[in-house]
Amino acid sequence: MMEGPAKLLCYSVRFGCAGCRLVLLLSICLLLISLVGGSVQAESMLEQSASRLITALGEKGYHDT
Repeated sequence: MMEGPAKLLCYSVRFGCAGCRLVLLLSICLLLISLVGGSVQAESMLEQSASRLITALGEKGYHDT
């Protein structure tokens, strides 16, 4: 009995082009979701760091005037 990737490959071949397109579409969707999720998290971390820096500079008396 086949397991893992071999089983998936067998199912893709059995479904023909429609199966291959489905696997490709799902892979692209997962990749996009992971990229978008990573960029949102990085942006919020950047905003938090900037906010902390501004707060720290304000406490030390540095002003942008």
